[in-house]
This record gives sequence, C-alpha cells and structure tokens, in this order.
Amino acid sequence: MCGIAGLWRFGDAAAVARDDAREADAAALARMLAAIRHRGPDDEHAFRGARATAGVRRLSIIDVAGGRQPLSNEDGTVWAGNNGELYNFAGVRRGLVERGHTLATRSDTEIVPHLYEEQGVDFPRSIEGMFALFLVDAERERLVLARDRYGVKPLYYVVEERADGQGVRRLRFASELRALLADPRVPADVADGPFADYLALGWVPGEETVLEGIRRLPAGHRLVAGERDFRVEAYDPPGRFAVTAPEDPDAVLDELERRVRGAVERQLVSDVPLGILLSGGIDSSVLVALLPEAVRRESRTFCVGFAGGGAHDERAAARAVAAHLGTRHAERELDLDVDGWVARAGAHLDEPLSDPAAVPALAIAEAAGREVKVLLSGTGADELFGGYRRHRLGRVIERLGFVPRPLARAGAGLLEGRAGTRRSKAGEWLVWGGKALAARGAADFLAASLAARAIAPDATWQALTGGTARPTARLVERLAATFPPELAPEHTALGFDRRFYLPDDLLLKEDRMTMAVSVEGRVPYLDEGVVPFADAIAPAVHLRGRGKWLLREVARRHLPAAIVERPKHGFSVPVTEWLRGPLAARLRTRLDGGGASGRWHASALERAVGEHLSGARDHGMLLWTVLFWEEWWASPSGPGGRGRAGRPT
Repeated sequence: MCGIAGLWRFGDAAAVARDDAREADAAALARMLAAIRHRGPDDEHAFRGARATAGVRRLSIIDVAGGRQPLSNEDGTVWAGNNGELYNFAGVRRGLVERGHTLATRSDTEIVPHLYEEQGVDFPRSIEGMFALFLVDAERERLVLARDRYGVKPLYYVVEERADGQGVRRLRFASELRALLADPRVPADVADGPFADYLALGWVPGEETVLEGIRRLPAGHRLVAGERDFRVEAYDPPGRFAVTAPEDPDAVLDELERRVRGAVERQLVSDVPLGILLSGGIDSSVLVALLPEAVRRESRTFCVGFAGGGAHDERAAARAVAAHLGTRHAERELDLDVDGWVARAGAHLDEPLSDPAAVPALAIAEAAGREVKVLLSGTGADELFGGYRRHRLGRVIERLGFVPRPLARAGAGLLEGRAGTRRSKAGEWLVWGGKALAARGAADFLAASLAARAIAPDATWQALTGGTARPTARLVERLAATFPPELAPEHTALGFDRRFYLPDDLLLKEDRMTMAVSVEGRVPYLDEGVVPFADAIAPAVHLRGRGKWLLREVARRHLPAAIVERPKHGFSVPVTEWLRGPLAARLRTRLDGGGASGRWHASALERAVGEHLSGARDHGMLLWTVLFWEEWWASPSGPGGRGRAGRPT
C-alpha cells in the first residue's frame, strides 16, 4: 500500500527534456509526495525520465526490505509504481521467471514492468487485486495509468489546457486530490455540476470530481499517454447481471463459500501484522468464520461503538461472534471528543463526502493501527449480494401503488425533518417510510431510486443555496441513458450501487480513513473470484426474503442463528444528537454567515441551524452534508485550505 504521484510532459522531445523543465517537475513532485506522506510513511523514491517524473510514498507490506518502488525491468527501460496489492503476483512471478525474466525482489509490483514487456498496455488484464499504478516506458515514450476493476484504490489526474512558454503541457496524476493541489499551477475551482451531485447524494459519482478539470480514472480503465496526447479506455468490460436463477441452489452456496474462502486466504498475504474489522453483522462475521482455523485463533478483530450505546451499537454482537469463533478481539469506544474526530475525518476525506460513518471508520482504523498494519473489512458485500432495503424498492413501490403520486409526495414532505433520528428502530422506520413515499411519488424507477437516496428534496437545496439548482432532477437526467426505464428495478438499484456508490462513497471513505493512519484496508468480497460469480446470479435470488439471501445461507453454516437473523445496522452514527451537543459550536462556527465557501444562503442556513438546535425540526443529515462541505473546503484538498500540504493534524 502506497501513495503515487507524477507528471508527464507533452511536447517536442527537445522541449520536454530541458533541464529546467525536469528540475521544475522534480520540485513539484517533492511537494506532491509530501502531501500524501501519510499514505506511505516508510519510504519515498522517485523515477526521472525524459518525459516522466514519478514517485511513490511506500507503506511496506510485502518484501519490506527489498520492495522499494518504483521498480523496473532488467535494463531499466520500463518503470512502475503501485498503490495497492496484487494478490496473484506469486503465480504470475513464477510464470515470468519460467519464461526467462529476471526479477530481483519479492515485491508484487515488480511483475508489472515484465508483464508490460510481454503484453503491452493490456497487462492490467493479467493482474488481480486492488491497484492504482503508473508505468513508464522510456524507449517508447509512453505512460500508462491503470486502476483496479472495482475502484478499490483511487487515482486522479489533471491535464494542462495550454502549453507553457517553452511548448510543454503536463499531465499530473496522484492518489489524492491534495497531491495535485500541492502544485500551485493546478487550479482549484469548484465545478457546479458535481457540486449539485454532492447535494443530491452527499458524494460525487463518476469520473468528475468537484474540482474543475480534475478527474478520477474510472474503475477498470487505463490511461495511455504519448508524445502529444492521451486516451482513456476500459481494459476489462464490466460484467452484466444474470437474468435467470440457478437450478441447484445448494451447489451455488457451496461454490460461493469456496470462492469467499479463497478470497480471504489470498488476501492474508502480508509480511506485517494483519487484523479484521468485525461488526457482528453477516458480512464481516462470514469473513472471520472462513479463515483457516489456525489463522482465526491468532487473528485480531476490532469493533467500534459510541459512548452511551444505543439501538445500533454493535459491540455486543461483535463480542459474541468473536467469542464463538475464538478471535483476539478488541473494542474502541468513540470518546466524547467528537469535535476532534470530525475535524480529523473532514481533513482526511480529500473529497467532499457526507457519509457519517467516516468518523467511526477513522476511530477504529486508528485503534487497530496500534497493533496491525493491514485491516480486512466486509465492504462490498451489500452491493454484491443485495443487502440494502433500497435494493427491494421496486417491490415497495408496487405495494404503495394504491397511493396517488401527489399524495405520496405530500406525505414525504410532511415527514421531512420530522421523522426523528435513525438511532432508534422507530426513527429508522420513519426515515425509511419517508423515503418510500418520496420514491412512490417519482415518475419512474430511476427517479424513485435517487429520491430514496436523496439527502433532501430539491426544493430544500434551492432554498439553502439561494438558487434554482435541482440536484436530484439533474442527476436523473444525467443517468437516464445508463439506467433506462426498461431496465428491471432491481438491476437499476444494484447497478447504481456497484457502479457509483461503492467506489465513489464507500471505498473512497475506507481508503482515506485507513490511509490517514497509515493502515492498508483490504476488501475480500471485491475479489476477482467473487464479483463475477455474484454477477452471474439473478438479482431475484440475491433479494429473496430480507435480501442478501446467498450470503445469509452461507452464514447459517458457521454462525449462531441470532447473528444470522440480526437486522442490518451498519455504522449508525448519532448525527442529530452530535449536532445538538458536542458539535453545536463547530456547526455555528463553520456555517456562520453562510460558511466560508460562499455556497449557502445565509438566512436560510441560519434558520435550518436554529430549527435543528432548538429541536423544532430534525435537519441532521442536511446540516451534516453542509458541514462536511465546509470541512472539505477548509482542508488541504479544498480551495480554502490551498497550499497546506502534508499530513493533517
């Protein structure tokens, strides 16, 4: 696990090879790598070529002594650096040696230059794991960037629109936005479209980022740059959902268990201590249950809870699973310094993201990081196996068919801000009821699905921004071609989560919060042996009963019934209470006068804050979304924190 950064120069050979251009890029790279030191505190190394200047901040996991990156082929003409782990590297390495290649280390990254020698730009097809990598071919004057199939590891790039005075344009790339912004030549202007997407979802989906011109390399894609220009293309076409159910469910369950077990075992590869996040739910509990018994008995498991407990505190359930499976278990109670945790999470998220689970994710990563350097989690299981209520939204809308759409919209409006907190079961159901009514009131299923996910109705955001933006309606228009009306509702619901929510919210959060404390996060469910298998099962099978039917049936083989039948919770964060309590001062300070970013209508925002703090309305998630926009704005990767490179405190 590492952080990567670099620059590629377009232009005439003589211009790009000038000493002053190369020295300027070397200085820029030093600033970029300093900005992401937390991703790799163990080492820093760089490669300098005629067109490329690229480097790696290393968190040493495999071949601690010998795996210094970037790494090259035998004659030093092809160089590569990687953020991630290549889980099939041992088998690939054996094949390369048998075919006459000489590899000098045990590092997984060293296979990349040699695969490129054999396969050219198609080499990503032969590697399995989580990765965001660069490869420089000095002889062909070619740069290749590649990102893993499911978007586990991040990779950003930005290209100068114009050449400098000497005829040189640059492409910059990095693991985090803050590294790109460490170079003062990169602008930091907010893009209105992605800002609207953030309002709709609390995160920005797709290739665009909230900063104008800075893009994410999509999952399963490569960028290939040459002397004059570049192209972005898929190296592996995404899989498609099956439409028919399997004939032999028992055989399917056997095969699923075998594949998940294999994914867990191959992601245990590490030369440093390793642990597992254990929530007490099905996803993480199955991972622990499928560990080899000798490994399980020595495994460290970790769980986080909140002071005062509550309906969604998962520590008791995690403790029961750990006792049943015999792990070395540890708990972390999020202490009363909520303001400090929020400040740290906001500074490290790197993109505007209002997922409240980032706060406990940072807390448990820090606690685990005192004992381990690698942390496995159950992230991805819900998206693969249909674990959310919204995946069954099509059925809910059918059942609400007797409610006229205008009446459903009116009911959703009445519940907005009055449904209460998610921290109680009654509040959870009221929130879901409001979302179900909002979905019933929508014109088609895509609009219904996005309405059920929305932080707030478009009219609320119009009032808060003092403008005419309709963020959810805009998102519906943008995604209409990807999720057309004729697509089955469950395909739209699952497809949106797999394509966007998983990489652009969940995995982004997990990457930033683990890397903030220099811990490598791994996600066995997003293994090349598991994802295609899940895609080959019809969604109707995944959504049987309460959903996540396949994984639930595998869990019955290994876990007590009380765990298998336990309702899903996830990280339930007491946002409403925090904003009225330990975060009230921070909320007022950040949002005073409409906030530092200038994006909010001051009087409307002041009214919402007052209603929430007085208890008249519950604007918890609405204000959390505004607050985390302002936290991002002031961070090293936001326009307001521009120039503050390095690890946030």
